[in-house]
Amino acid sequence: MIIFTIISFFLENIIGLLFNNHYIIPLFFLISLLIFYQVKNIKWEKYLLYITLLGFIYDIVYTNIYINSLLFFLIGGLNILYNKYLNNSFIMNLLFIIFALISYEVIYYFIYIMLGLNIFDILVLLKSIILVLPINIVYYILSILFISRFER
Repeated sequence: MIIFTIISFFLENIIGLLFNNHYIIPLFFLISLLIFYQVKNIKWEKYLLYITLLGFIYDIVYTNIYINSLLFFLIGGLNILYNKYLNNSFIMNLLFIIFALISYEVIYYFIYIMLGLNIFDILVLLKSIILVLPINIVYYILSILFISRFER
């Protein structure tokens, strides 16, 4: 599972460079971290620490604005709550992934506005959500199929 997360980290960059974020916005690393908690049975405290530290590494490598540690922490917290209170089926997990991706983009959008880094039109937010969902949903589905096959 750790190798899958590392591959997702680098694959996100490769896909992002290939498409230059004009047609798709990959968030494979975040998807892999969400899958990690859904598949592995680890304590939530350890998971939140893990996901926050990896968000910080993600910030260092990709963004330089250091908000992904916070975003990963928030989305990880939502993942913990989801897994605690809702059933763990493929369809429900897929719906949660969609919710998590939209939440990530909306929070990212508002943090950018609050910090005054950029003033975006709401259409920019909608476009980013549209660009995020398809490739990441496909990546989630393929990842779950791969992991379920690999675990057998």
